[in-house]
Amino acid sequence: SRDMVGWVLVAMVAPVCLAAMSVSIVRLRPPNMSSLELTAGILVTSALLMVPIAAVTDTWWWFAAPFDAGDGALLGIALIQMLMWFGVIELIRLSGPVFLTMVDNLSTLSGVGWGILLFAEVHSLWIWGALGLLLPAVFLVNFTATAVRQKGTLI
Repeated sequence: SRDMVGWVLVAMVAPVCLAAMSVSIVRLRPPNMSSLELTAGILVTSALLMVPIAAVTDTWWWFAAPFDAGDGALLGIALIQMLMWFGVIELIRLSGPVFLTMVDNLSTLSGVGWGILLFAEVHSLWIWGALGLLLPAVFLVNFTATAVRQKGTLI
């Protein structure tokens, strides 16, 4: 509906942040640093940044006995995040930030598909139109990359 336009604009912050992260990893990565070291640095830095927030909001937490399913889920998601960050950084190192964007487009389409299958989601024409724009985007990026490889330059 039209009253959701503001939320759509807010949601546009996520892809802008993803693009900034991808380009930053390429441009700011120290030349002799492995993907594992960079992953560890990102995760330790983000954990340290959360310490003052946890202190101010008094939301400290630690594993309490007995160890339950929620604790296991938290450890599982921590492991998944470590593997995800390592995979993203390694993918960017091997293929570049544009390829990561294309993979992200596929994950968006997968998320919509899973939502339809698992939760019987029904989307408006606005959503289908936005998803339809992903296909020309993938084509244009791949077409441009092919042209650059063949000619050495886009212009």
